[in-house]
Amino acid sequence: MKKIKSFTLAEVLITLVVIGIVAAITIGALYKINQERIMVTKLAATYSVLLDGFKIMVQQNGTIDTYGSGTERVNTIIKLLPQYIKMTECKKWRDCLSSEYKFRNSTVNRSPDEYYHYSLLNGAVISIKKYNNLKCVQNMAMNQKGTNEYNTPGSSIYYGTYNHSCGELEVDINGPAPPNKSDVDLFKFKLVTDGIVPAGSSKETIWTDTFDRQCKISAPLGTRTYGYCTGWVLANKNMDYLHCPDELGWNKKTSCK
Repeated sequence: MKKIKSFTLAEVLITLVVIGIVAAITIGALYKINQERIMVTKLAATYSVLLDGFKIMVQQNGTIDTYGSGTERVNTIIKLLPQYIKMTECKKWRDCLSSEYKFRNSTVNRSPDEYYHYSLLNGAVISIKKYNNLKCVQNMAMNQKGTNEYNTPGSSIYYGTYNHSCGELEVDINGPAPPNKSDVDLFKFKLVTDGIVPAGSSKETIWTDTFDRQCKISAPLGTRTYGYCTGWVLANKNMDYLHCPDELGWNKKTSCK
């Protein structure tokens, strides 16, 4: 009688366990990738809504630098903006947002009462800062010709939005739902004279707002704020700064792949 070779029960069980472990790891990784793609898509859609609304508001009411300064400017924006973007004011911020947000392994210090909060039709929540003393001279191109802050006629304004924007706006693209994490579902935009721009764009020149200081894995926690990877996500359609080694950069690789 010819003997037929076969696996023992122990070998079969070991094989199944190995396959199960590999499958679990693979499925987990694919799930994270898919979730990030969803977040990227939601952020882009929300940005489109905000960009269109702010552009029409400016076209019909003048540039934001003409709305006054500090509190007056913000009050004018929150009075006008609902006419151009369908949104509902959150009477209590806890109805629209999480009580805690994190930047990787550290808690983000937030003062929700310093913002006006609104819920959009797509489930995103926007928060407009109530008061600031910004110069409000920067435009969307971040390369504006004219008289700069030092009253130098004919000078070229090209220094990003740091202290030169007209205000700040945060977006939680899925409201109070998790992960409630900076640069994963919480992003920042800067209000400028003629509209809105993503925070942390490639044109930021102040070191505190650059990709290297805000988004890289090796960036010191002391230099990180939150929401400054917005420009990267919208331009490169990924959140690879959460995973990649530090070779990423505007003039380097723009993806892990």
